[in-house]
Amino acid sequence: MRSATKKLSKRDKDAFVAYYSDQLGVLPEAVLNLMIRNGAGIQNFDSEHFYTLREMIDQFELSLLGRRNLLLDADALHKYSRMAFQTSRFDDELYPRILEILEKKNFEIPEKEHIRKIVEFLKSKEENFGFLSSLTSGEFNWFFSRPQSSQLLCESYPDQDLPTILQELLKLETYNSETLEPLAKRHQLTLAKTMGIVRISLIGSKKGPPISELFEFFGMEECRKRIEIMRQLL
Repeated sequence: MRSATKKLSKRDKDAFVAYYSDQLGVLPEAVLNLMIRNGAGIQNFDSEHFYTLREMIDQFELSLLGRRNLLLDADALHKYSRMAFQTSRFDDELYPRILEILEKKNFEIPEKEHIRKIVEFLKSKEENFGFLSSLTSGEFNWFFSRPQSSQLLCESYPDQDLPTILQELLKLETYNSETLEPLAKRHQLTLAKTMGIVRISLIGSKKGPPISELFEFFGMEECRKRIEIMRQLL
C-alpha cells in the first residue's frame, strides 16, 4: 500500500474499487469508511468510529463535502478492514464472499459450518485479521490447505531426526507441554523447538496462533493427518 502522504492517481491500481474487493478481499463498508475519512461530508465525523451504510446516509451533509485530494494509506485501510470483518454477519456477508474467493483460487470448498468455525476463530483470536484474500494467499491459508512442502521444516531443523520425531508425535494421544516434554528430552530439544516442529508440520509456517489454539481448532484427528502428510513429504 501507498504512503499516507501520496495523492491517489488514476494510474495507480489502488485507485479502483476492484483492487480492494478482488485482490485484497476488503469488505465494501471498509472501503466506504476509508473514503469518507477524506472529507466525504459526514457530520461530526469520527475517524475511530466504523460507520454503517445507514449512518453514512443519515449523517451526510452536502455542504461538508471536501474538495481536497484523496489520500489512502495502509494503516487506515487495515483498521477499517478489521472493523468491517468483526461487525459483518456470517450468513449473508462473509460466507458468500469467502466462497467466491475460494472458488476463484480453485480451493476445495468445505462445509458451511467449517467456514463458520474459521470465522468464529478469527473474530475471537485474530484481532488483526481483515483481508479475506489472506485466507488463500496469505498467512491464514492454512485454514483451507495442508502443508505442501517440507522445505521450511528441514531448513529450520537441519540437524534433527525429523522422520523419527514426527513418527513419535503421531503416537501421542494428545499434544501439550506434558506429553511433548519427554519427546523433546529424548531428542535433546527444548520444548520451544519441539513446538516449532509441530507448528510447521501443522500449518507450514513459523508464525501463527499459539500451538494450544491450533490443537483446539484442528482437533487430534486433523493434527495427525497433517503431521503424517509432513512426514511423507520429508
